[in-house]
Amino acid sequence: MNGKLVIGASVGLVVGLGAGWLSGGAAAADRDEIAEQLKTVELERDTVAGERESATSELETVKRRLARLDRELNEARASLASTETKLEDAQAAAVAAAKTSVDLDDGGDHSHGNGALGEGQAFSFPAYDEHLSAVNWTDVGTHVGAMAKLLPEIIQAVSTGGQPSPEAVGGVQRHNGPLVTVAMTLHGKLPGETVNGAFSHPSAAVNMIATTLDAMGTPLTDEQVVALGRVGTEFVAEDERRRESYGDDTLAMRRHVEESLLKGRFYGAAMDVLTDEQHLLLRPELTRGRVTADLFSASLVWVGRARPIPFRTPAHLAEILVERVGRDLELEGDARQRFAALITDWVNGLPNELMTREPDAMWLKGLVPIDAIDAAAHEQVTLMERMIADLDLSDEAIAELREHAGVFIPTWRPNP
Repeated sequence: MNGKLVIGASVGLVVGLGAGWLSGGAAAADRDEIAEQLKTVELERDTVAGERESATSELETVKRRLARLDRELNEARASLASTETKLEDAQAAAVAAAKTSVDLDDGGDHSHGNGALGEGQAFSFPAYDEHLSAVNWTDVGTHVGAMAKLLPEIIQAVSTGGQPSPEAVGGVQRHNGPLVTVAMTLHGKLPGETVNGAFSHPSAAVNMIATTLDAMGTPLTDEQVVALGRVGTEFVAEDERRRESYGDDTLAMRRHVEESLLKGRFYGAAMDVLTDEQHLLLRPELTRGRVTADLFSASLVWVGRARPIPFRTPAHLAEILVERVGRDLELEGDARQRFAALITDWVNGLPNELMTREPDAMWLKGLVPIDAIDAAAHEQVTLMERMIADLDLSDEAIAELREHAGVFIPTWRPNP
């Protein structure tokens, strides 16, 4: 987020495994560095505390002002983007897509749109066609299909301490770049909390599924086109209803979590339309459901926003959060003590599957499973709402909490 609150990672512009992540592949494979990363958080805490002590009060004041200005600028940009893209009667238009984009009765070939659609666009959604048509979906399918073949090799190598081949690394970098451009093109035009949120909007995702399968030599049948069109239309309308249900005080984190859950259901329904062969091509088992690695999963919306937090015991996790969040929100004295009590109570109430689930090698490299992310994010929403309701926070702190959308993933490491 734009302020100081950093309990979860909050930035990221990566469709899949981007160049920044891959350029660190050799370091990630270095066992000594990984061991260092998995040490207890106290060392990081002490380092940050030392840095903060060296800062002057004037600098802190400037940083807070900059944070507020950044927040106001982002709000203005979001408002402008919404005004530019929201058409009259958007919900009715989304529902109308079911009637105009796919003829649900004739079973004909709908994989090629008319001249108003984008290159290779398989499905029309009148509320969004203006923006979908700006994308070359044939190229998207080519790049996504190529990445889906390369990613398992890279993930396998990195997660086992090996080194992926230069060809695989270079290939992913080469194909990911154009996809980032597409995601940026759609950002602010299609609904979504992040750049990848727009890229994974159902209206875009069904087109990506169709063209990727084309590129991989297993195109949709006529019946699958009709069925996938139904799925896309249903979830475009559901997403519209979801977003219209929010008020001004709705936490960004809640919006983010509910977007992820909806897209999880969408991708599940979309994959049910496919054959086992098609599903496996799009989502190899090794990368399936892993953040930054699965290109057809709700995990896309968490790229850059999901951060594992290693801990030994519940008390240790509570200590980490009290220090980090209490410091970022500038809680002192009685406020700090009330917050510590709230955190301890919250941690003690976390489900057992979050607190005792052992992370695998891929998780420890940051490739966290989507079910763990969704579970942690759901619990974090509860924590943030309790903080706003139960603590006497400043208006600035409440504003930061409302905007924050990074999730920390409790990562049990009893013997780091």
